[in-house]
Amino acid sequence: MKALNIALVVIGVVATIVVLALPIARYGGIDIKLLDAGTHGYLTIAALLTGAAMGAHNVIRTPARWATAIAVGAFLTAGVKLSGANSHGIKMAAGASGGMMLAFVGALLALGLTLKPVKSEWTPSHAAD
Repeated sequence: MKALNIALVVIGVVATIVVLALPIARYGGIDIKLLDAGTHGYLTIAALLTGAAMGAHNVIRTPARWATAIAVGAFLTAGVKLSGANSHGIKMAAGASGGMMLAFVGALLALGLTLKPVKSEWTPSHAAD
């Protein structure tokens, strides 16, 4: 369980680095970076880092389903924000493809962590007798 949460952190951080380092789109001969997209770019970065932060929360503290549910929404938001190219002559570049794939892998991993039953350490009082 801890390894899966660490993987969630790594996916979020690597996806953020990929979308910041590589161009997300090409228009003619011009490379468009994520920060050129303004507020949409900042939202995408925030969504990816939120997914990573929720994984880090589960590593540092006791794992919580609400944190992984937030990570699912954050990674899905980032994936959808990165999937908007390929229209009006704008071609999707490596940054958007890689970031989108990592965001959806993070969403699937977070969804698996959300749905996975957690072992409870609680025992009924009569079980100790």
